[in-house]
Amino acid sequence: MGALRKGLIDKVKSGHAQATSALLRLWVDDDTESGMDLRLFGGKTVRVQLRHSGYFLSDAEAQRATFNIRGAAGIKPCIRCKNIVAKGYGVVDNTGFFQEINCAQYHQLSIASDTEIFAAIDHLATITSKKKLEQLEKSSGINFRPHGFWNDPAQRDRLPPSHVLGDPMHIFWSNGTVSSEVNLFMMAFQKQFGTIGLLTDALIGIGFESAGKSPKTTHVKKLLNHKLFDGPVYKGSARDCGSVIWLIWFAIQTLLVGKHVLQKEIASFAACIDLCRTIRRLVYSTTVTENDALLFSSQIDRHQHAFNVAYPDETRPKHHQRHHLVESLRALKHYMHCEAHAAFL
Repeated sequence: MGALRKGLIDKVKSGHAQATSALLRLWVDDDTESGMDLRLFGGKTVRVQLRHSGYFLSDAEAQRATFNIRGAAGIKPCIRCKNIVAKGYGVVDNTGFFQEINCAQYHQLSIASDTEIFAAIDHLATITSKKKLEQLEKSSGINFRPHGFWNDPAQRDRLPPSHVLGDPMHIFWSNGTVSSEVNLFMMAFQKQFGTIGLLTDALIGIGFESAGKSPKTTHVKKLLNHKLFDGPVYKGSARDCGSVIWLIWFAIQTLLVGKHVLQKEIASFAACIDLCRTIRRLVYSTTVTENDALLFSSQIDRHQHAFNVAYPDETRPKHHQRHHLVESLRALKHYMHCEAHAAFL
């Protein structure tokens, strides 16, 4: 998809959906399972079979454009969950079934099957009233389009909703949950002490080494540029975010632990750091086990709970999306992400 220019796709009816459908027909067809021969070093030949279905790994914007998902614009911001609703809507439910998007427990999610999602799309196709269709689109989280991706029965088999995966790089690092954690803490620090300079100045000059960088003061100054902390999320690149969070954690350990200040915020930051440690290990793991998935899930739950206490009104859709990464780990047995294809890193 990266090779298709947006200007060209925009000229095609249901452009992203049509382009993805064309690529799937090219890559995944009825002969896929027959496979191909690969010759290895030494002359040995092995037969490789391909799956009849594919996976779609992307950020939320690409998913919305391709599959006509409303996302944060809908009452139901996640089509994968039957019971997750936007903030402010869960209070109307007396049964306890519906959970708002800041839900902190994976086991509380009610995951919709592919069949249930397809049934919802088919139902939208039967609605003739424009007003009623708009209401159902908002409540279902799906925008009905006659040429939508999942209106094609063949594509439902090739790429069902359960195979649409969130990209961890965007969920965590690039305007994601970790970049949110960083800036929310810095805002809390500034409110407590009047300036973030007390914290950032303490870090200038230390021999900090990040991925692909030598321990130079100039690099630390770049990561701690005050302009990057202006706003709800850290404005550096995903790689910068992955570095600066450790710098700030070092400063917290050095300057604040035991001082009885910002205790809720530090508890949230600490839970985030534990999650980052697990992510780092998973990135370099050849195989993700069920125990890995359970640990990952429990740490997301723990961090979300601590985050809700520290920042009760700051949950973003990406905080919920990371719950579904647990399903990705189980399906692929690997921690898949788009960092290798991101030119800005």
